[in-house]
Amino acid sequence: MESIGSVIELVSQAGSMALDAQKRLDFGDREFKKDGSVVTETDRMVEDFLYEQIDRQYPGCNFITEERSHQFDPARDYTFVIDPIDGTDNFSQNMHFWSISVALLDADMQPVAGVVYAPKLDLLFAADLGGPATLNSAPLNPPPIEAFTDLTGVIVSSRVHRQLDMRQFPGKIRAFGSAAIHLSFPLAYPGMVGSVHDDRAFAWDIAGAHAICRAAGWTMRYMDDREIDYRALRDSGWRVEDFFVSGSPSVCGMLRDCITRYE
Repeated sequence: MESIGSVIELVSQAGSMALDAQKRLDFGDREFKKDGSVVTETDRMVEDFLYEQIDRQYPGCNFITEERSHQFDPARDYTFVIDPIDGTDNFSQNMHFWSISVALLDADMQPVAGVVYAPKLDLLFAADLGGPATLNSAPLNPPPIEAFTDLTGVIVSSRVHRQLDMRQFPGKIRAFGSAAIHLSFPLAYPGMVGSVHDDRAFAWDIAGAHAICRAAGWTMRYMDDREIDYRALRDSGWRVEDFFVSGSPSVCGMLRDCITRYE
């Protein structure tokens, strides 16, 4: 495989479909899955569209998707990871902070390409195979960070405050309600240096942004400094093993130094 350029186009099309659907969505239309998370018919529609179109254009690949189960063959060279609507609760309330995420994992289950599209914000983050991280086709070049200040921003998931003490972090802490957005935004906004996420994320929540971060020279690491391993996630139902941080390698280290777990 040389490029996922057509996947990026498909995600753009799916974003237009989801935007149209959101305009017609009523708050009462949303449903709840067994884990208590919100789902809508748009989630299923977008996932089916992306799965069918990508499978047709890139035959012989594995698929990991949020709403449907697919047989996984470890002998295959590539795996697509799809989150049709990341931030469905926001989507169902007609908020702006939701996204569509697709990642490509290679034979070693490394995220080597990805796209995160926030249609209502008109922001499309992407990284093609061997290419740079981009935002709306323009290269992303996040500046190096040597120290945190009271103006430094970090993005966290909504449950972080329940288990992590971040009072040693001197700056501003924000949350938007979409893991893919949390992990992608710091690449584009220099006041935000990285993110901290809880252990309830799944592969489809993070893989697209992970690929984009890697293309920009950033990383995602657990609190004990291990990098996220998607081969290990397969054995845990694709759920991450622990809280994790994202950013440049130095920022990840500084974030971990600012964080302690509540007893």
